[in-house]
Amino acid sequence: MSYVTPQAPAAPVQVVQKSTKGLQTFGVVLILVIGTTIAAFVDVYLNNHLTYITGAAFVVLCAICALTVCQRDLWTAVITAPIAFLIALIASGQIEIFQNQGDIFLKQGSLVATGLAFNAPYIFGGTILALIIVLVRRKK
Repeated sequence: MSYVTPQAPAAPVQVVQKSTKGLQTFGVVLILVIGTTIAAFVDVYLNNHLTYITGAAFVVLCAICALTVCQRDLWTAVITAPIAFLIALIASGQIEIFQNQGDIFLKQGSLVATGLAFNAPYIFGGTILALIIVLVRRKK
């Protein structure tokens, strides 16, 4: 005869899901890219190049996106920030590039290199601000 030892029922597994309230990846990308690009076009129209107007708008948009993104997509706010600025820089720089004569590829390279160099404080500032906000929100 064999006896079967009774076993206690398995404890239910609790799956912790992160909140989906707030912006998701697509919303963060749209806000950062479109918002920064609009600010860059306005800046180029007013000043013929990117100034503090684009930088300030970028930093504010980074903070807004980092504060409103859903828990599941927190890192999107950090990763998307420098990419959004690059897209805005390239898009708004096309106005000046096609007005002058010269090698298009050389002017594109110059636009990207100088644009990123001169606006590095805003790019790093916005990205680091988004990172700090995301790290604080992640702890909750």
